[in-house]
Amino acid sequence: MEASEFRRADINYESLFGDLYVLMNNAGKSVSDFIGRTFGSNLKICVVCGKGNNGGDGLVAARELSKNNEVTVILVEGKSRMSSSIARKALRSYRGKVVGLDAIGPSLEDCDIVVDALLGTGILGSPKYPYDLAIKHMNSCRKTVVSVDVPSGMGNDPAVAPSYTVTFTERKDGMTEENCGKIIVVDIGIPDQVFRFAGPGDLIYYKMPRPDSHKGMNGTLAIIGGIEYYGSAVIAAEGASGTGVDLVRIFTSSQNYQIIGSYDPGYIVRMISSNQEDLAEEIGKNTAILAGSGNGMGILAGEILDTVLSLESIPLVLDADAVKMMGSRAFKGRQNMVITPNKNEFRIISKKDPTEENAKQLAAEKNMVVVLKGQVDVVTNGTRTILVEGGNPRMTMGGTGDLLAGIIGGLCSKGIAPFRAAVMGCYVLKQASDLAHSQYGLWYNINHLSSLVPVTMNSLIPTKKD
Repeated sequence: MEASEFRRADINYESLFGDLYVLMNNAGKSVSDFIGRTFGSNLKICVVCGKGNNGGDGLVAARELSKNNEVTVILVEGKSRMSSSIARKALRSYRGKVVGLDAIGPSLEDCDIVVDALLGTGILGSPKYPYDLAIKHMNSCRKTVVSVDVPSGMGNDPAVAPSYTVTFTERKDGMTEENCGKIIVVDIGIPDQVFRFAGPGDLIYYKMPRPDSHKGMNGTLAIIGGIEYYGSAVIAAEGASGTGVDLVRIFTSSQNYQIIGSYDPGYIVRMISSNQEDLAEEIGKNTAILAGSGNGMGILAGEILDTVLSLESIPLVLDADAVKMMGSRAFKGRQNMVITPNKNEFRIISKKDPTEENAKQLAAEKNMVVVLKGQVDVVTNGTRTILVEGGNPRMTMGGTGDLLAGIIGGLCSKGIAPFRAAVMGCYVLKQASDLAHSQYGLWYNINHLSSLVPVTMNSLIPTKKD
């Protein structure tokens, strides 16, 4: 499983159950138990801790190990730099010897076992000072090293080369005996539901703009919509704008071109060309495509669907009428394609009942992402399925599906993997609808809901911890 899944799970666990300290306590105890079973007691043990939650796991291990061993904790950034409340709580629970980075050489030289609790799964890029220095000390000390969850710096240079790694819940991607030593997997009590259901942790996959960004770097979405029903294209564009895309381009019919163009000066509105090659070139300039919102089932909509399906390298979201049209086509799916059927549309496209298992089967057969909308949304790519709860009965109003398609399309245009974008989009919309319900009851409208998408995004984007 990807290491990021465990960052996601931590946030979702905290949202569902509160304090993560329970998991930290279980993690630290599991490391202590392993060392006790394997090496016995009355040992000199050094626990090298970073400032984040991995360091907190190490501090709990140190607390437990100090009951039967002589333990020294090395805080490479000092006590004042512990970055999370639960890591600070773990530090307070440990009553033993604490030293700083300046004492790491003599401390390691004088111990029997080293516990590596510097960096967890949240590290991006190569470790910097003081972590690189601490890693080099651990690798050169010629002691038995036990890493906590993953070897610090794994996959980068430098990285700890441990004798053992005690990892939590299951192996992370990239873990081998060559880079982790002997791998011991332990259960620390994370319920399956934090992996199976969407939550605020799914927003870790959102890509924040770089400070030096320029126009277009943060997503350009082509919406082929409103051919018959102009409002659907506008609503989808509102959803996309709420995700923070740079540009929304709407391609629509001559009859609705001026109407859609009058809604928001930020939208670039284009009249659909009769020349499909020219149209494909224009649409292909964007980083994602959304088709189907308000298009109807006419000949023009069918021709355009064939055009967008031919642009196989660009992430594609198909909604509403486009999904229904696919039911009469022997179509080929692809990993960067998302379809968003409601229950009736699912029956049309799959000829099966709208169940989680059938959605999973369709996604696997077509190698695409299926979002089966309902009271509980089912998002699946055939191998992974996540359920999205929340929302309220007002979500049956017209335009909600268009808004969801726009949100997913916007997230795809920002370079977020389609499966992640689909889960994120469903969760954001349900959270926004709950916010709208709290403000307006069952009398909120689609404008209320669309205006709350960026508010919801802003409240959900998590901060990163080591």
